[in-house]
Amino acid sequence: MSLRLIMFLLGVIFFSGTSAFGLNIVTKEIKFEDDPVEILSTWAYVTGEEEYSKDLYCWVEYKNRSEDGIDALSFRMLFYDVFNEYLDTISAISIGKLSPRDSEKGKWKPNIYKNWATHTIIIFLDKVRFVDETIWRRPETDVTQELGKLKDIPFELEQLEEKSKE
Repeated sequence: MSLRLIMFLLGVIFFSGTSAFGLNIVTKEIKFEDDPVEILSTWAYVTGEEEYSKDLYCWVEYKNRSEDGIDALSFRMLFYDVFNEYLDTISAISIGKLSPRDSEKGKWKPNIYKNWATHTIIIFLDKVRFVDETIWRRPETDVTQELGKLKDIPFELEQLEEKSKE
């Protein structure tokens, strides 16, 4: 076997590590017409060799739809395991200038309980801080209505809050 073929196969094995127990991680986006930032795409994968020591990575590609510059934004991510049972919630925060109509990709490595068992991640825009220091927030009632429509996820209101890390 040539070295190129071996490297190719190793790459396929490494990058196909997008699963927990052999299942692909599913990212679901909740979007609203009036979001100042549009979620263009989301994806996630798990790496590592030992079941209980795997690392989870999440990406969001997004675009500033507004006419105003942005200093920071926050996406809320809700994590569910292979049985669609709730694991954790995080705020994925990006601090940095984003000009009007510009796009960006954010990458986060969430430190959540049982990240190796993650199967579904629900992602939505939570907050935006504009350069003029105004802060936009998505009303929780909007989010809870959309989450309640998901048939395969048993959503409860407490899941919107981050767990305190002790």
